[in-house]
Amino acid sequence: MALVGVRLTPAGRLRYVDDGGLDPGVGRRVMVEVDECDGAREAVVAVASGQVILGQVPTAGRVVSVEGPGGDRP
Repeated sequence: MALVGVRLTPAGRLRYVDDGGLDPGVGRRVMVEVDECDGAREAVVAVASGQVILGQVPTAGRVVSVEGPGGDRP
């Protein structure tokens, strides 16, 4: 499992989520399922998976798709 840091709003809290094996880069828009929300929400990757050490941060959900070129959504 690899983690990425995402923000649901531009100045929002950083949440660490499982990258779902999709390895999205910083700045990519993704759809995430976060523990405290019902359903998937749009977020922006702020911290890449290579920058997060597994086990040092609590996880809050997972990436379900990546938007745009090279992603799961057009």
